[in-house]
Amino acid sequence: IAAENGLEALEKYAQAHPDFVILDIMMPKLDGYSVCKEIRKLDDHIPIIFLSAKSEEIDTVLGLELGADDYIHKPFSIH
Repeated sequence: IAAENGLEALEKYAQAHPDFVILDIMMPKLDGYSVCKEIRKLDDHIPIIFLSAKSEEIDTVLGLELGADDYIHKPFSIH
């Protein structure tokens, strides 16, 4: 399930109840941090992973403090 923006992501989350969530931080209408925070209010067990080009340490720390289970920087390598 894909969403064009953060508000749509929350709507689709509520409808589909996915097994996990992958978020970008830089999304239109509602950023990934806000989406993560809202999902965590509803469900503190669903795995949430940030996949973002924002690679400063503060971005990672904030994402994890808001409830993400992991933070992966783009681009990444499978090696």
